[in-house]
Amino acid sequence: MELPNQVNYWTKTIAVDANAEHVFLTDSQGLTVLTLAAAPLAIGSATPAVVLASGGTVVKVRGSGFQPQTVVTIGGSAAASNFVDANTLEVTVPPGTVGAAQMIVQNPGGEMYRLDAAVVYE
Repeated sequence: MELPNQVNYWTKTIAVDANAEHVFLTDSQGLTVLTLAAAPLAIGSATPAVVLASGGTVVKVRGSGFQPQTVVTIGGSAAASNFVDANTLEVTVPPGTVGAAQMIVQNPGGEMYRLDAAVVYE
C-alpha cells in the first residue's frame, strides 16, 4: 500500500469503516483517509464458538473479503461452506478432536487468513 503523503511515526488508526474499504489515520499533520481496493480477507467471529466433536454444527462466520469460492478448513479438515456475502459464510463443521481448533479461510487467489481457537469442540 502506498500512502499519498508521509505519515509520521506516531500515527494512530482511529477507524475502519463498516465495509473495510476506508482506513482513517491521524497524526500531527491531520487526518489521512486510505481507500482500499478490496476489503482484506479476515475472520471476525464464528458463532456458535462451541461445536460438537461429531461434526455437523453449522457455524456463521463473519469477517471480510470472502468470495463464492472461499475454502474453509477447521482443525486441518475441509469444511463445507456456503457463501452468503462478502462478509458472511455458513460453514458446516467437520468432526474433530475435543478442544480448540484453528479455522483457515483461503480465497482462490491464494490469500489466506488463520484464526486460532476459532471453535472449540466438545
